[in-house]
Amino acid sequence: MQSRSSRGLLLSFLALVNLEQCLAAPPLAPASTTPECSCYQAAGNREALFLNHSFYDFRSLGNETFASNLTTPPPIDETQDRGIEPLTSPFFDTGFFGYYFTPASWSNNASEAAPVAMVNSHQNVYLARDSPESPLHLTLRTNRLPSFQSTSGLETTELAHMYASIHIRARVSGSPGACAGMFTYLTDEQESDIEILTRDERNTVRATNQPGVDPNGKVIPEASTPITITQPGGSDVGSWTDWNDYQLNWLPGRSEWLINGISKLNKTYGVPTQPSNIQIR
Repeated sequence: MQSRSSRGLLLSFLALVNLEQCLAAPPLAPASTTPECSCYQAAGNREALFLNHSFYDFRSLGNETFASNLTTPPPIDETQDRGIEPLTSPFFDTGFFGYYFTPASWSNNASEAAPVAMVNSHQNVYLARDSPESPLHLTLRTNRLPSFQSTSGLETTELAHMYASIHIRARVSGSPGACAGMFTYLTDEQESDIEILTRDERNTVRATNQPGVDPNGKVIPEASTPITITQPGGSDVGSWTDWNDYQLNWLPGRSEWLINGISKLNKTYGVPTQPSNIQIR
């Protein structure tokens, strides 16, 4: 997701779960823990089994050496327009997380479609705490500068995911004009998103499968659907500024979006059909 004209935005994560490679299964197939099959089942969905599983809990990193003296990196300034800043922690290029994910380091020049240049920086990806007693969380930051948008993201290192169930516990804060979220991506036509637009109401999230416009530039109504943040118990009073659990199930022929364990939408339009990577922005 790209951040549009905005003063700044912070996207924070407590945990990330990813299930990959879907196997067809009966609707009530149990999660398999038998010696004959080591498959996994997504929470809230009993229609598919998955071959692989990964779980990253940033709260568990509090006792690591690199977590003892954390400081928030200074915001990118106008002179840092090349995106060559170093990683903020060895965590991002070591261990299984560093093997599986990499901070984005590419840039986009300004164009007619996107008039503001965008520069990803490792300096905008960092571990933080709300207070000295709080657990760690991962933060992705963006900030608008006079000549470019300084932004950030995480991407899986391989285009090897064919169907997935992706879960994050996240919150968003910032000025109107930014877009944050998680998505599968191969091309602009092979993409499935959970999007949070900071110009929207704070209880609104967008569930989107691309493409969003036709070859004539006309919006395709089926592509993007607003859904509300529902708290357990069914009350639509949530806000994306609070911690919420977001889940995207990419299944054969169908995409499903859940918030806080509650299924909000199923969509058959634009479901990706080719191996993709997973991105968080």
